Amino acid sequence: MKYLIEERRGEAICLLLLLATGIALLVGAAALPAPMFDPLGPAGLPRYIAYLMLVLLAVRLAALVREVGAETAERRRNMLGAGERGIPRAEGTDAPQFVKLLLVSLITLIYLAALTFGGIPFIWLTLVFLAALGAAMSDGSPRRLIAVAAIAVVLSFALTYIFTDVLSVVLPE
Repeated sequence: MKYLIEERRGEAICLLLLLATGIALLVGAAALPAPMFDPLGPAGLPRYIAYLMLVLLAVRLAALVREVGAETAERRRNMLGAGERGIPRAEGTDAPQFVKLLLVSLITLIYLAALTFGGIPFIWLTLVFLAALGAAMSDGSPRRLIAVAAIAVVLSFALTYIFTDVLSVVLPE
């Protein structure tokens, strides 16, 4: 029996990856040393993030199960497929999405490599990364590209300020 329709399989895979990430955070937080000065200790933040992630994941899984049940019931009521009702079938519509996935993955890997090897200040590297990522995920219209550029500028400066001045993190140069 088919439990998930094709449109929901990608989301289900992402939810499973998030579940693995939440469990890995909990395991990693348990391996951290006991607190010395702070009552929460070094494991406090990762543990709370993992709990929040797992709770939100459970809420989304419950909603997904409910949505899939409703879609299955709707399909049983309406046994005609898209082609039989005169609606054209969507053949090959995932190809552009797959190309976008590969492009976004490549941009992210290049960003991580550039952060690792250094040489470019964090603020400018993040600005280029966010602009490239936004352009790759948008439809390419000038209006959206202007919005992506504005968001990239604001976010890169805001992230740099938060990391350096608020959290006192030494960023790669």
